[in-house]
Amino acid sequence: MTKKMLCVIWCVLFLCACKGRQELIPEAPSAPAARIPLPHNVVMEEESIYSPAPSGNGQAPAACDYLHYLRFRLATDNDTPRAVNAVVIMIPGYLGGAGSFGYLARQLVGLAGEDFPIEVWALDRRSNCLEDLTGMQAAETSQDPQAALDYYYNAASIDGHTFGGFYTAADTPYLSEFGLQLLMQDIHTILEEKIPVSADRKKTVFIAGHSMGAPIAAAYAAWDFDNNSATLDDAGFNNCAGLIGLEGSVAVWSSSISERRYAQRLAGLRAPAPGQSAGISITPEAMALIQILALYAGFAPDNESSIFRGIAVSSATEGLIKFLTTYGLHSAGPCAPSLGEFHLSNEAMLGLFADDNFQPISIGRVSLGFLIGGPVVRRRSLLGGEGLFAPVDIDNGTFYTWANFDTIGTADDPAFTDTTGAVTLTTEGTEVTDIQDYARIVFEGPLNFFEWYFPDRLSVDLGIVPASFRARYGIRTDHLEGIDALPKIEFLAQNIPGYDHLDVLCAAADRPLRRKNEVLAPLLEFLKAHSTGTVLVP
Repeated sequence: MTKKMLCVIWCVLFLCACKGRQELIPEAPSAPAARIPLPHNVVMEEESIYSPAPSGNGQAPAACDYLHYLRFRLATDNDTPRAVNAVVIMIPGYLGGAGSFGYLARQLVGLAGEDFPIEVWALDRRSNCLEDLTGMQAAETSQDPQAALDYYYNAASIDGHTFGGFYTAADTPYLSEFGLQLLMQDIHTILEEKIPVSADRKKTVFIAGHSMGAPIAAAYAAWDFDNNSATLDDAGFNNCAGLIGLEGSVAVWSSSISERRYAQRLAGLRAPAPGQSAGISITPEAMALIQILALYAGFAPDNESSIFRGIAVSSATEGLIKFLTTYGLHSAGPCAPSLGEFHLSNEAMLGLFADDNFQPISIGRVSLGFLIGGPVVRRRSLLGGEGLFAPVDIDNGTFYTWANFDTIGTADDPAFTDTTGAVTLTTEGTEVTDIQDYARIVFEGPLNFFEWYFPDRLSVDLGIVPASFRARYGIRTDHLEGIDALPKIEFLAQNIPGYDHLDVLCAAADRPLRRKNEVLAPLLEFLKAHSTGTVLVP
């Protein structure tokens, strides 16, 4: 089939899907809510510990020989840490990095304050060492997003460095060894280095995980760190005071995989078949692009976005972008409209990729507000049924902007409708996160929100945590009973009205007159109830 014929087929499907689609003009937003920021000043620092990466399937770059995490603590007069009642270790979920905890960590440390001082340590996995963030950090420092775009797409040099391109699976065979065993050792290495007395860890350390990070936290509690299940002092549950699930259950995944199948999958990771393609997937380039979008939304929110008019992305990334943003869930083909044809503010462009009213991938959703300034249509899949929304007008006179979460409806009139008042687009109770707060945690700091190169070995290993053969592959979850022996708390979006997957991490905390954050206060009370000591971490 020729490319021209394929284009014709896609156009027919696209036009059929859009025929008769009702165009809806969003109503005007309301006045924003009053802000009441937390009073305490919080310091964020990057820390690292040397720990050589495994070399069982090729040698990883030297940067992978270091463990990195972000440390959040109260500012002090002499700029040195103070004794704290709790240290919360936060483990990111699938495709997440340390930066994903930036807002939650700051707010939690600030809310705890001086009466019950705490620290939060947000971890990066080893695979984040592969990310070249030179352009991102230069753009943040200069507050000029163009610096990032030029570095990654226009061969610009920064301090003598030029971008070498995004890695492929063939470039990174060593990721096959970046599994659960390595992650458990890395978490324990940080704790032993920074809090060397196990009794202090038992009294003050809490292990938290977002999404996939929650079962990873459970695995830590069950882990045997000296490979002798008869001794218990080294067991994970005796090295922490409690467990926290953030949009994930603190429990092991049920196991249905056989040892033969696991061994096959492991062999496939270590020697993947040539030419394998996952089709439309979350590419490293897409992860980087979202961070660039966040930079533009943060530093030039009201300017028109032109990012997709001047760069050439890979075909896989282009297909993903169309899948995420156009009229039909099927419309990733060559004739689907490109984002460069629309006129959107930088904030609106970021909103299309992240907001729960537009984003089709559930793990990427956050409740930021709604698109305004032009008509939207409901998206449909080839299977039919109403779904999300998408912009529809590519006329030069239409300029889409973004209505922030706290301008969507009011307590007295919660429905945010089209201008006729007949169709509800979203509601006051389902919008909880400030788009500027979200943009900032995507790009802020030395460690970012997204993980460009997720190691599939980790999810494969999580599938055998309860399996009888696990120890033969280094999975030493010998103390599964230890998970339930610890106090734990879980925050699941399905149980919090209006929250989506990422809102648990970044729902606004400074607009309580509109709505209080549903995570911070109960999480702090959990820490107070189960911390039994203090620790000073140098």
